[in-house]
Amino acid sequence: MQIERCNPEFVQRYRHYLRPLVDKLCKRARGEYSEASILQRVADQTLDMWIAVDPDKADVQAICGTSIHDWPKGRICRIEFCSAHTMDDWSGALDRIKDYARSEGCETIIIEGRKGWGRVFDTNPVAHVYEVAI
Repeated sequence: MQIERCNPEFVQRYRHYLRPLVDKLCKRARGEYSEASILQRVADQTLDMWIAVDPDKADVQAICGTSIHDWPKGRICRIEFCSAHTMDDWSGALDRIKDYARSEGCETIIIEGRKGWGRVFDTNPVAHVYEVAI
C-alpha cells in the first residue's frame, strides 16, 4: 500500500472521502478523537494526515495520523491512529512514515493502537495503556 502525507488544504477539501475511515476510527477511539478535532489539528499542523488510495479504484483505503514530539530522550514520531478497510500490506506505508520521521530528525516511532497493529508493523509492545473510569 502506498501512502502519502497530505497538506491541510487537501485534507479539508476532500474530507468527505475520508469520512468513512474517520468515523470508523472515532468509534474505536474511546472519545479521544472526533472528526472536528482531527480536522482542527491538521489545520493547526499539529497532526499530519496520511492517505492511502487504491489507484485502480481511486478510493481511499486507509488514513493514518502522525505527530512529531520533542521528548527528553530525543525527537519522536507518534503514529496516533490508523484506520483502514483492510489490514493488508502496510509495510510500504510504515517505510514511508519512517523516511519522513528520519527527515524530521526523529530517532523513534511510537505506534499507538490495538494489539493487532503490532503484528501488522512487526513489533512488540513496550508498554500497555490502561484506562480507568472515574
